[in-house]
Amino acid sequence: MIKFLKISSISLISLLILTAFGCKEQTDSQVDNNTVQSNIDSTEQIIYSQTEVENNTEETIDEIEQNNSNNNEEDKSDIENEKDTNDSNSDDETLLLEKAEKLAEIFGTFTNKDKEAYKNLKDLKQYSTAKLNLWIDGKSKAPIDNQAAFYGVTVSALSSVFLEQGNSKNKILVTTKKEEITSVSNTPKISYKVLLMFFEKSEDIWKLSEIYWQE
Repeated sequence: MIKFLKISSISLISLLILTAFGCKEQTDSQVDNNTVQSNIDSTEQIIYSQTEVENNTEETIDEIEQNNSNNNEEDKSDIENEKDTNDSNSDDETLLLEKAEKLAEIFGTFTNKDKEAYKNLKDLKQYSTAKLNLWIDGKSKAPIDNQAAFYGVTVSALSSVFLEQGNSKNKILVTTKKEEITSVSNTPKISYKVLLMFFEKSEDIWKLSEIYWQE
């Protein structure tokens, strides 16, 4: 009887040991499973976070690129507008210089045998200010000697340059070539003269206000 109990005790102890070991294995397995699941969840969270960051980064880059594109378009538009303004100003300056050269030729070219006395001055009146026209009217009243020998001058503009520029006044220097002919000369006398011209803007039109030969 005692021997049976002894064996039974041993069996009971063995059973308890096996049971405890099985529980430990189950507990360890549960822990491992929980750890793995936790790691998986953490990894998924990290991947999700990285994906969200990448998406946000892509959106930010898209916004930056769009803003840069808009800014570039605005800058391009500003540059084009500025270029158009500069081109317009350049065209206006070129036209005024050309006008000055033409008026210099009209002013300097004349003959004392014209059918109309001082025709060259009178031809300037439509391009001149009221003040200059008063001077032209006074000059044109001077008598002409019809018995005088023939004399004629032809003026050609060679170049022109701005001496002063402004929104309402401009000062221009025109270099000219003068060819003088008389009744006794076989060849024209050639000389080079400089003409100083002043322009004033009247109703958006540049008009000649003063004109002088320079010595």
